[in-house]
Amino acid sequence: MRNYNPFEVYKSRYNAFIGIQDEEYGQEQTDSNDSISSQSVARNSFLINMKVLKMAILLGILILLSRLTYLQIIQGNYYQTIAEKNRIRTFSVKPQRGIIFDRNNKKLVENIPNYLLEIVPIDLPKTDEKKNEIIHFISEVTHKDESEILSKFQKINKKSYEPFIIDDTINYEQAIQIKLKSYSMPGLMLDIESKRNYLVKDALSLSHVLGYLGRISEDDIKNKKGYDLTDSIGKIGIEYEYEDMVKGIKGKQQIEVDAMGKEKKKIADEDPVAGSNLILTIDSEIQTQLEGFLQKSLNKLKKQKGVAIALDPRNGEILALVSLPGFDNNIFTKGIDPGELKKILDNESRPLFNRAIYGTYPPGSTVKLVVAAAALQEGVVTKWTQIKSVGGIKINQWYFPDWKSGGHGLTSITKALAESVNTYFYYVGGGYEQFEGLGLNRLLNYYHLSGIGSQSGIDLPGESEGLIPSAEWKEENKNEKWYIGDTYHISIGQGDLLVTPLQVANWTSMVSNGGILYQPHMLKSVEYADKAPKNMDPVILQKNIFLKEHLDIVKQGLRDAVTYGSARSLNDLPITIAGKTGTAEWSSKSLPHAWFTSFAPYPDPEIVLTILIEEGGEGSTAAVPVAKEFYLWWAQYRHFVDK
Repeated sequence: MRNYNPFEVYKSRYNAFIGIQDEEYGQEQTDSNDSISSQSVARNSFLINMKVLKMAILLGILILLSRLTYLQIIQGNYYQTIAEKNRIRTFSVKPQRGIIFDRNNKKLVENIPNYLLEIVPIDLPKTDEKKNEIIHFISEVTHKDESEILSKFQKINKKSYEPFIIDDTINYEQAIQIKLKSYSMPGLMLDIESKRNYLVKDALSLSHVLGYLGRISEDDIKNKKGYDLTDSIGKIGIEYEYEDMVKGIKGKQQIEVDAMGKEKKKIADEDPVAGSNLILTIDSEIQTQLEGFLQKSLNKLKKQKGVAIALDPRNGEILALVSLPGFDNNIFTKGIDPGELKKILDNESRPLFNRAIYGTYPPGSTVKLVVAAAALQEGVVTKWTQIKSVGGIKINQWYFPDWKSGGHGLTSITKALAESVNTYFYYVGGGYEQFEGLGLNRLLNYYHLSGIGSQSGIDLPGESEGLIPSAEWKEENKNEKWYIGDTYHISIGQGDLLVTPLQVANWTSMVSNGGILYQPHMLKSVEYADKAPKNMDPVILQKNIFLKEHLDIVKQGLRDAVTYGSARSLNDLPITIAGKTGTAEWSSKSLPHAWFTSFAPYPDPEIVLTILIEEGGEGSTAAVPVAKEFYLWWAQYRHFVDK
């Protein structure tokens, strides 16, 4: 019996397991070694694969961690902003635009509520079906064609959070429908703003002064800061000129929105700052009366176009600026119909054209004020110098006539102004025979100094410069030589000389006040929302061009024009008037333009009045009657009352 040895038992089992039998299987030992080798290779391959797998997993983890780091740390603010925009929106709060008043604190414009139908592009449904539902609803409410609405949808940036206006002419009933429906239509929004209502019913010419607002263009947004596509901006007139003052400063409002972009609650508010109020130099009652008198004269003459300007010669303040025909600027704030706009633009009388500052005309005899003052200043004539008028003068084959057949006889400078004697101004302007006149260079210099040929600087956009022709100008533009006849023509306000009605009023003011050429202006004072009001100081453009004693002689000639000369129909008024008529020829096929420029009371004026009627004929018969009616009203209701 063999002894039991557990170690041997385990060894035997182990050998059996690996295929080894010590005594019996020599050949199998070799086979077994081959098997062990195969198993070792498999084991090594497995270990290598495991290492590769571990490295792949580790690399994946590193990539994932890197991406998370990039998203959370580097791009964290960006994605947080997107998330916040989806939940928290910041909207600008529009300020109240400043109010515009006349010099007597009469309101010329007011702000009234206006509803806007808007869409927020980012909140619109993604499917065409849902978008079409919104388009169909908008069409039903606004009565606009669906294709028109669709074209607006196609213009928007679909990822924009900024509201886009679909219709800004929504009435109260439409606003209720939109508000109710907006809760179930993502992207649909009702907003409210204030719009302008211009109080110009009694004086449509105020529209040229005030201007109007219009929706801001994309070009304007690029050039101006602080605006968005839902804003309106001044387009012409005071609204344009003082846009920065009256627009105010926007506030901000933060709200939390739901998944449809609808407001859940307000988070923060920053109040807007209202725009500044403007007090104009305009006297709206003078504007209304002057427009009425001018329109009455136009109707009588069967004309449509004219200008009337009243200003204060003591400081350059514009009291009235009338250009007819006028227009109602409210049609632009309400959203003008394209057909109505075309009708206005096609109107031959051009109602949108402010003739007072845009229009240029030959000044006719109104320019004789400047020529007379220049001749006295340069010593070409004195108060006592007399020139004989026999009906005109002749240079070779050319004849330059007086308006009065047979002439005016011996003529002094005051008589020349009173009766508008052309011969006298031919002499003093261009000279004749042995008489030495100013000559072209001196004449043009005084024209320049008196504001002709340059903008006056009035605080309204688009002012014209007019034209002072010269020898160089004529050679360049007409390829013609300058002749003495050209000098004669511009000495009496004819030829190629062109001025604006405002320039005529301004040099009349300079003569009347003793020699100060003020910059005409519309703004009297500003009432700021956050600081003390500011009064506008007058600006002097020129002074001491002419001696006061020389201007007093000119003023006497203008007074004589009323007492016995071309404007003597004004001599029965209760105040003393001084003035100069003008008849400006400009076309062989049309009547001349009729001028009258004047001041009152003489000799210390408080008001300058300039009248122009396009193709009105004689200044004495067409323009003077307008001045007479106005001065009669002014004397009764303003001059004596103010005293």
